[in-house]
Amino acid sequence: MLLVNELLLEFGQRTLFNRLSFSMQSDQKIGLVGANGAGKSTMLKILAGELRPDSGTISCESGKKLGYLPQEVTLTSSKTVIDEAMMVWDKEVAMIAEQKEIEDKMAAGCDDMDMFDRYADICEALSGSSFDEKRVEALAILKGLGFSDERIATSVDELSLGWRMRLVLAKLLLQKADFYLLDEPTNHLDIVAKDWFIQFLARAPFGFLLVSHDRYFLDHVCKVIYALERGKGAFYYGNYSFYLKEREAQLERLESDYAAQQKEIKHKMELVYKFRAKASKASFAQSLLKSIDRMDKVEIPPDPTSVNIKLGTVARAGRVVLTVDGVSKSFGDKKIFSDASFEINRDDKVALVAANGVGKSTLLHIIVDRLSRNSGTIEFGYQVTSAFFEQDQGLVLDPKRTILEIVEEACKTPESRNRVRPLLGAFLFSGDDVHKKIGVLSGGEKNRVAMVKVILQGANFLILDEPTNHLDIISKEILVEALNEYAGTILFVSHDRDFLDRLATKTIELEPTGTTMYEGNYDAFLYAKDQKQAKLVATSKPDAKAKKEQDLKEQDLSSPESKKTYDLSKQLQRLERTIAKCEEDLAACHQAYAQHAYGTPPYNEIAKKAQEAQRQLDEAWLAWETLEHERLQLTKK
Repeated sequence: MLLVNELLLEFGQRTLFNRLSFSMQSDQKIGLVGANGAGKSTMLKILAGELRPDSGTISCESGKKLGYLPQEVTLTSSKTVIDEAMMVWDKEVAMIAEQKEIEDKMAAGCDDMDMFDRYADICEALSGSSFDEKRVEALAILKGLGFSDERIATSVDELSLGWRMRLVLAKLLLQKADFYLLDEPTNHLDIVAKDWFIQFLARAPFGFLLVSHDRYFLDHVCKVIYALERGKGAFYYGNYSFYLKEREAQLERLESDYAAQQKEIKHKMELVYKFRAKASKASFAQSLLKSIDRMDKVEIPPDPTSVNIKLGTVARAGRVVLTVDGVSKSFGDKKIFSDASFEINRDDKVALVAANGVGKSTLLHIIVDRLSRNSGTIEFGYQVTSAFFEQDQGLVLDPKRTILEIVEEACKTPESRNRVRPLLGAFLFSGDDVHKKIGVLSGGEKNRVAMVKVILQGANFLILDEPTNHLDIISKEILVEALNEYAGTILFVSHDRDFLDRLATKTIELEPTGTTMYEGNYDAFLYAKDQKQAKLVATSKPDAKAKKEQDLKEQDLSSPESKKTYDLSKQLQRLERTIAKCEEDLAACHQAYAQHAYGTPPYNEIAKKAQEAQRQLDEAWLAWETLEHERLQLTKK
């Protein structure tokens, strides 16, 4: 599919790619990894034809289509989200519209031969495609990526950058390329959308080369890893965890070879020093020196993950660190959530999770008094000092100040000032890097600066909003190890599954109507939710329904109001059965998706059924809410 030969790229004195040669097949699912600056994004740009190398060739198999997703794309459009997504099939949609127009003319009796010829050409080009089928396909992708019905009908120009990037990804997937080049495709996805995307890529017939800093994602979608290191590249035929084990084994062998070589060099140098002053042995000493020079020297690459960060000691807080009771928030007429109530205890490391748009960041901002609340109380415990990590560091870090100035400002004590340089070094800022202006830093670099700033405040309660955003895997490893050893309490929001599972000891689910606390990490939370759902299904078995029907029969129907209430209850029962059936049908569709490749006729047929089941479910819920409201009004009289 892709063939790269002798790829060379240099920046000044630095060689980024040193005559790399490799090939990739159209069905391979490959993760591209490497340290910051190894050239991952640059490699994708070269393969996509966006950047020319200094030398070397890149060829793509004839007739094969490449799809490329850069990290950021500017998308402006006055169209709605669904109409913009349908632009992928702009020509096909236009032909479908023309086909319908001709059919209407034919039905009206028009017998123009040129029109018939045009109709035949359109039918052959479309090969059975229809506007409805394409719309169903587009909706399936958009909903999988987290778009609600409301947002699908929204103008693209009203979307945030994150939602526009999701739309760009949706349009790219709808193009059905043979091979994709994806640069951080999950950057703007929440956990639910990531899980859907993982399943989508797992069953997709196409291959890809992708860059991601999400370890969980790499482990679950990539079957091959291509690692860039010091200008060279190497394939590892397994997922990311396999790559780490293989690389560790290679480093152990490398260290053994290095030790043996150094021992040999030391021995030869001892002989050189011993014999070079003797005229009879001078030529022997010279030959030893030449043999050392000719050696292919073994080099051991630095291992940034060996850095060990200590967050330092913090004052001991009381047993209860934070109490949130009955907190609600609305923006105008739009309710975000209500009755958020929970208690966080000392040493807890609590993940706050919720569906997209429910208000995780909003709740954190309320807790730190950056936003007002509509109701409820928030109380910090005895001797609690908090530090807040903002999700968007571009809004809070002064772009005109240097890294060193920003972090020194956060220091409260002489001890913390003494830790500035070691901490900056641990977070990969060394030497003159500390004098860089904030304005020239990447998103990941700004996040690392902000985390150092938070740590230096010496707080015993950290409130972190997406602390892993833009961080590479090495930085995340450093951060999660440091936070696990932190002697204080943490409340955090993250969409990084690996980070959630490795840090959280408790999980709070925020829903529009309240909160629920679960013991354990995100995996434990998902298991508990599944068990809870299973119990709910069990309570709605026929015996419970039969009792409900018997209660209805025993009602006094002597008055018109009672008769009306009885009729409404019967209608509600029928709607509840319809709702249960629709939910079963939707669940069956979601399971069936995994059996078929995306875009195939069976897949599209399942998508149609899912859309119809969703439509019926929405109508049934709407009818149920209307009738239930009417029934409640009658019972109050």
